[in-house]
Amino acid sequence: AKRGDVLTGLLGGLVSSTNVTLALSRLSRKMPGQAEALALGVLTACTVMYLRVAVVSSLLNPALGVELVRYWLLPALTGAAVAWWGVRRHVSGSELEGEREEANPLEVGAALQMAVLFQLVLYGISWMRDWFGQAGLIWSGAVLGLTDVDALTISMARSAGEGDHLRAAAMA
Repeated sequence: AKRGDVLTGLLGGLVSSTNVTLALSRLSRKMPGQAEALALGVLTACTVMYLRVAVVSSLLNPALGVELVRYWLLPALTGAAVAWWGVRRHVSGSELEGEREEANPLEVGAALQMAVLFQLVLYGISWMRDWFGQAGLIWSGAVLGLTDVDALTISMARSAGEGDHLRAAAMA
């Protein structure tokens, strides 16, 4: 019970840290006494996201994967350290408050919304690249990365070539 939210974040972060964040954040409204455990789950999912992006990028475009190391290594290590500290503190702390209802926190409706958002992100990145070049890639990465990094990762891996294009895609 004390590590379930962290495990949810760890496994869910392998698929979609955005969905895990939305699901656990919604759950924290219903169960404010569990906010710390749920926050640890979100933090874990977001930390795993860095590794997921690095692996997917490396598989789709190995040169981009190498270029990305300088951008993801420090945040991933920092997130892992904070998550470890939080788990140690949380697990050694007091018992969980109240009972939790057994339910699947990952909803089908949220997954369908993310699928639509995924397509919109792909179109948005393509449009920004066509209209504004490398600057468009970087700005679209900054804005669209706030919503879903998976669509951004795939789009950048496909559009990254060599040299300046590779660096712009890694920044995005």
